[in-house]
Amino acid sequence: MQPNENQSVPTLASMIEALGTRNGVVAATHKALIAAGHQCTVRTIYQTIERNGENNPTIALALANAIQAARTTRQQLAERLAALGS
Repeated sequence: MQPNENQSVPTLASMIEALGTRNGVVAATHKALIAAGHQCTVRTIYQTIERNGENNPTIALALANAIQAARTTRQQLAERLAALGS
């Protein structure tokens, strides 16, 4: 999906920040990268967030996947709570 003239592309940092504190995205990213056979440190992941993925597209993609997983989990939880409340 391409942004139009009135929209800007969100940064990795803003997407993570939107999830709130202690969201586990960095830990999930680190775990996924290690499981995929990559060697990286948590510091490298934070540097990638600061540089918006420009220094390492592999880590940026893993971050995007972790962000999407966190959003999906929160959406499912909200739907489940709504169903229980009705």
